[in-house]
Amino acid sequence: MSVAFCVPLGECKVVHFLRHAEAESNAAAHRFSRGSAEYDAAYADVIHFDSVLSATGQAQCERLRSQLAASARYKAVICSPLRRTLQTASQVFDDHSVPWLALEEAREYSQGHNRPCDCRRSKAQQQADFPQVDFSRVPDGEDAFAQTVETEEALDLRCSALLRILWQRPESHLAVVSHTGFLTRLFSKHLSWSGGPEKAAFSNCELRSVMLAFGDVPD
Repeated sequence: MSVAFCVPLGECKVVHFLRHAEAESNAAAHRFSRGSAEYDAAYADVIHFDSVLSATGQAQCERLRSQLAASARYKAVICSPLRRTLQTASQVFDDHSVPWLALEEAREYSQGHNRPCDCRRSKAQQQADFPQVDFSRVPDGEDAFAQTVETEEALDLRCSALLRILWQRPESHLAVVSHTGFLTRLFSKHLSWSGGPEKAAFSNCELRSVMLAFGDVPD
């Protein structure tokens, strides 16, 4: 028999974690074998700077939005400040009366590639296209996030920072829209998702709704 345990409800939050839908950069790269020269070249193409969703990605959003219409509960939407996550969030979660917040902490783990798709337009441009989103925590000026090779230790600090932000939010139900590299690390290393990194990896437009217990998260 399994061992059950209880956690005070006040120490828990329901979080809907969502990877962005297919972007044009994904569609271009996935025509080739992962790790091949053609695959890497597709992601390195400057045409995919701050990549937008592909037609397939937009259809994925519409399907998920229809599936969630009668069941999803969220009182705030938190997302990476890149266009493909902002587009995904806007098309899947349509309640603009709740707080929307863009966070650098939720950006992709680029592993030192500095790919154009993992860089973003200026904050002013993103704000103009996504007026429902609060960009106050996104730096002004030219984006330099992916120009520095991020270590796994730095990535783990971002994961911990995001969890701390979720805990400190007043809402009990939240939606988080991010990227597969970041979410895979978050789930495999910080949320003890069973099966290791392979099982923790997110597909495009994959949603995982989980209850997180935050009793031991430091201030």
